[in-house]
This record gives sequence, C-alpha cells and structure tokens, in this order.
Amino acid sequence: MQKTLTGKHVFVAGAFSMIGNGIVRSLMKAGATVIAPAKSAQDIICLKQEVEDIPGGRLITLLVDMPDHRKAFELADAIVEELGQLELAIVALEPPSPSADLTSLPILSWHKMLDEHLTLFFICGRIILDLMKQNRHGMYISVSNTDHLESRPWAALSNLYARFEIEMAKTFARETACYGIRYHHLFVNNVTYDFPDHSYLPGKGLVSPGKIGECIVQQYLSGSEELFHWCLGKEVKNDMNVKEAVMKMLQEEPPR
Repeated sequence: MQKTLTGKHVFVAGAFSMIGNGIVRSLMKAGATVIAPAKSAQDIICLKQEVEDIPGGRLITLLVDMPDHRKAFELADAIVEELGQLELAIVALEPPSPSADLTSLPILSWHKMLDEHLTLFFICGRIILDLMKQNRHGMYISVSNTDHLESRPWAALSNLYARFEIEMAKTFARETACYGIRYHHLFVNNVTYDFPDHSYLPGKGLVSPGKIGECIVQQYLSGSEELFHWCLGKEVKNDMNVKEAVMKMLQEEPPR
C-alpha cells in the first residue's frame, strides 16, 4: 500500500477489537500516525505485537477509560497539546452480544449496552467532532457490523443499538457539515478474522478487517460527501439483501 497517509494523525476507538485491529494495520501501512485509546495495559501489549511487522506508520497508545467522560476530555486535551489537528477519526466498536427479547432481557444486559456501547459511541463523537469543529476540518467514520441483521434478526438489543448508531450518525453529520467535516457511516458484514490482511475472498463472500481498513483509506482520499458507505463481503445471504435491510431500518427507499 502506498504511503498516502504519511504525516496524518488518525484516532481509532475500538482499535483492540478484531475489526479495529485490521483497520489500524491498514492505516499504518498507509503511513499514518494512529492514536489508540486502551482500557488496559494488556490491550496495549497485544496491539503492539500485532503491528510490529509493519515498517511504516506510527502507533501511539494511551491508557484511558473512554466511557468516563472526564477522562475522555482529558484525552482530547492531550491529543491537541501533543499532536495538534486530527485529520481522521474512526469508531469501530463491537455490537452488543445477541440477546433475548426485550421483555425478558436482564437489566444488567441493558446497562452493559448503554455503558460499553451506546455511551462510548456518543462520547467519541462528542469529544472528537468538537475538536474537528474547532479546526473546521476532518473526517469521521463510524463502522457498523450488520451481520446480526441477517443471522440474528430476532436479537432486539443488537438491532436497537444499530438503530441508535444510525440516528446518531445522521445527527452528527447534520450538525458538523457546516464546519467542513465529512462524516461517514460504514456498514460491513461477513467479516473473517482468519486472514486479517487479505482483501475480499472470492467465492466465499468474506471480507477481512484489513480490507475494511483499505476501504477507509480510500474513503478518506475520495472526497465523497455521502453519509452511508458499504464494505460488504456478501450482499445477499439467506435471501436477504443487506442494503435493503438497512434502508428498511432507516425507513427510506433502497438505492436504485
């Protein structure tokens, strides 16, 4: 991969997930300086081991509890002081685990979704987009894994979380457009973790985390203004079209 992001500072929330890990590798291969907040020292050790074979780019890890908004604001101040402007931010959080019907959902599962998923999604947008607004520049990408729409349509909690993500993405995009910020919400599916740096796997309908990272690099370079983007391993599975399922969720007509 060409060093197209050399000198660019990129924030990645969720860098320690399998998808996030592949995204970090692709960004570093493109020459980017990646800032990755971590909740444990073990996460930092593991990520550094995963990227030690990459000759380019730079990885900066910071130990911080992102759901704690006070610590998140401190992180934002540290980024500005040390690095200055962020050109790109990516939020690639794992969706909640498949759950029972809401009427039988344990209260603890609901609070876990709020604390570890929804609140974190909001705080990342709140903190990073505010930094970009001050500079009137930047690109922000939130990543949504749509596998549950096909394989677990009954998983109420996962579907609610996906809806929350979409609605917040639409709101964030609307509120920041006048500041010169490009906001994109990227849908992915059929992700394989066996080949992290491979591209699409022909005939298998799979997409690797590394390919998702490559898609993000291309989005950054393309100058696209579209809100919704797709990096799908397979568009049709079990007679369901992923784009149609998402558009139905959005209560919009599917693209023609």
